[in-house]
Amino acid sequence: MKKVLSILFIVALALSLTASLAKAGGADAASDYPKRPVQVIVAYKAGGGTDVGARILCSVAEKILGQPLVIVNKPGADGELGYTELCMADPDGYTIGFINLPTFVSLPLQRNTRYKKRRR
Repeated sequence: MKKVLSILFIVALALSLTASLAKAGGADAASDYPKRPVQVIVAYKAGGGTDVGARILCSVAEKILGQPLVIVNKPGADGELGYTELCMADPDGYTIGFINLPTFVSLPLQRNTRYKKRRR
């Protein structure tokens, strides 16, 4: 089961990064990716379930990508602090997030949040 989840995560990661890079710089940029470490924002404290899941999957992805995936924990406000930082990051593929989808979706339904898609 772990192997299947790891493979699914890596496929999803690769697709999202390729789409981000294709938008930013075309197919040539995607073929060279990553040239430097990738920051992974986790919107919860170190040692929690979301953090542990991110660390397990990132350790596998690092072997495939050949670059470190650096976990940055941004806990607070039920994940809103980390989600806001993720949404405000440049869409260059070097800042990605490991999110708790139900919370990410439900927070804006419960209250006004600071994370929204940034206009370019």
